[in-house]
Amino acid sequence: AVTLACIDETTGGTCQVNYGLSQGSLTLSAYDVRGSKTVSQIHYVTLNSLTPVTTYYYQLLSNNKLYHEGTFTTLAAVIPSNSYLAYGKVFNGRKPAAGCMVSLWLEDGDGNGTNDKSYLASCLTDENGYWFYDLVNLRTHDGKKLFDFSKQGDFLYLDVYTEEGTKLKTRMNTGDCMPARELYLK
Repeated sequence: AVTLACIDETTGGTCQVNYGLSQGSLTLSAYDVRGSKTVSQIHYVTLNSLTPVTTYYYQLLSNNKLYHEGTFTTLAAVIPSNSYLAYGKVFNGRKPAAGCMVSLWLEDGDGNGTNDKSYLASCLTDENGYWFYDLVNLRTHDGKKLFDFSKQGDFLYLDVYTEEGTKLKTRMNTGDCMPARELYLK
């Protein structure tokens, strides 16, 4: 599966992704994980039934109108052998910030493991403002291998985007993300 995180900074609307193996044959469709009728400026869509190392064509529709189109190539399949679940909570004032997009990546901080930045990943905050991501799924910057990180001493970066256009950036040690400190947008 491939997940697309989309931010439409102009207007909120519904989101549909049509995709397939050729531009003239976009036979598969996917919608926001929260439902096909979700109206938002932030959408999170998971594309399933994909073959590794294959180029796909896609069209992104917002309110049933073409918003963007292009291609992407899936990565080779790799399977992590363990788990390291990073998680935390985002607040908007005193209320949990639901439906925020969280972009995240790792960077080497101690000289052990992969000496670079990881591939970018993303998740949505749930109805209680929590975000979750298993860091063992992050890949190297070129996407070819899993990112080898230290459970203490490397850095986890988070960018949080809200429906209203607010953006919060933070960095923390990988040893401090189970749970991460609470994040406040306002």
